[in-house]
Amino acid sequence: MKLKFVLVPLAVLGLAVGSYAEGFSWVNPSQKNCVGYGGKIKEGKCEAEWSNAKDICSASSARLPSILELRKVIVDCGGVVRDYDNNKVNSSYQSCYKREGFTFKSYWSSSTHMSDSSIAWFVYFKSGGDGWNARRKTEHIVRCIKGGQ
Repeated sequence: MKLKFVLVPLAVLGLAVGSYAEGFSWVNPSQKNCVGYGGKIKEGKCEAEWSNAKDICSASSARLPSILELRKVIVDCGGVVRDYDNNKVNSSYQSCYKREGFTFKSYWSSSTHMSDSSIAWFVYFKSGGDGWNARRKTEHIVRCIKGGQ
């Protein structure tokens, strides 16, 4: 029996992501939206708990990005998801995610953990790592996305 492989563009699977795909743009919430919906401004960035992050993005006429969309930034910048040591010393990767408007801190995604919906995924750009935290009492940076999904 012959096996046939078919390459399917990510967009067909609903996975086209980031500012790199046509029709997508990253949005930094305004101070008014951030603070007005439960977040706070730290070092010029909006930080909030997960439930507030979703509201902040909605008030910004955008949405919280999925974990796949945030991981795509890592990959498109030349990093490797969870390759912590190499990402930290990859100067090209380090300058790319910053050029795209992200910092070395952690960013919330809209994706909840498969086995426990009380926790949600985040991405830590400095190391290219991802993980999950409790949606309540944990604050990460909020950056929203317009378009897609």
